[in-house]
Amino acid sequence: DERHDAIFRSIEQQMRDDPSSISASLQLLLVIRNVERIADLATNIAEDAVYLAEGRTIKHSVVPAAGSDAPVKGRE
Repeated sequence: DERHDAIFRSIEQQMRDDPSSISASLQLLLVIRNVERIADLATNIAEDAVYLAEGRTIKHSVVPAAGSDAPVKGRE
């Protein structure tokens, strides 16, 4: 989601700076929206697979920062 927002802002700025790029920019916006949807669906599939394989729910888990030893919610 953060990456999507950053790319969206970048494309939006590009359209402001160069109005002739609006058509291409709109195409890119459609692509990033669909890539985000694919990523969300892949996440849902992975969460369901973990539930089926291990019987634990990891939906809406909070992932600790890299290198952190903090437990992950849903992985107790």
